[in-house]
Amino acid sequence: MRLLFKFLQPTRENSAMLPRILFLQSAGEGEILMAKTAADVLIEGLIDWGVDVVFGLPGDGINGIMESLRTHQEQIRFIQVRHEEAAAFMACAYAKYRGRLGVCLATSGPGGIHLLNGLYDDKLEGAPVLAITGLP
Repeated sequence: MRLLFKFLQPTRENSAMLPRILFLQSAGEGEILMAKTAADVLIEGLIDWGVDVVFGLPGDGINGIMESLRTHQEQIRFIQVRHEEAAAFMACAYAKYRGRLGVCLATSGPGGIHLLNGLYDDKLEGAPVLAITGLP
């Protein structure tokens, strides 16, 4: 199997596409190429690390990640919260009581800022938490 990388130049039509790298996978001649985005690589990496749940709130800056979570829903579960701070606190509690990596997800801008209170609790407790935010 070989991996082909195609770097997309930002244009007016594809400026909302995040990320700007498209991974194409092909096993040989005559096969259909399967597109894999960086969000797919991120989610598959989380699955490889043993993450089975992500706490967060959807938003425009993380649409690609949300789509990847949807397509991998058999392996990783997304729990939607009402506020980003709750996602960080839930990830901290998950990490403390399950002994595994807790993951919280928020969109860019205010969403990322709202994670900070919960992440400060994670810092004080020493819980292993990964916070993922989107791009503007």
